[in-house]
Amino acid sequence: MKQAHVRLYEYYKNKPEQELPDTLEKMEPLFAAVMHGCHAGRYQEALDEVYRQRIQRNQGKSMYIRKELGAWGTDLTALAGFFHQYWDQTRGWTD
Repeated sequence: MKQAHVRLYEYYKNKPEQELPDTLEKMEPLFAAVMHGCHAGRYQEALDEVYRQRIQRNQGKSMYIRKELGAWGTDLTALAGFFHQYWDQTRGWTD
């Protein structure tokens, strides 16, 4: 099962035509990539390469998804995959 999540992670992270999609609709594959990356145990990679770089865009436009698109709920849903339960303990990544 873990290998299936690895393959789906790779598929969805490479699916958007743009490296930095500019709408929620175009970002949907990136959210799926984060989820599958977490299920595959690739927490740090999903956090750094997909969530921070391509969804939040911490290089220049910090928190793009919230500030530019106003998608707080979608952002929180993407972050949920990094926590074991109830937002109290992260899984496998460091800041």
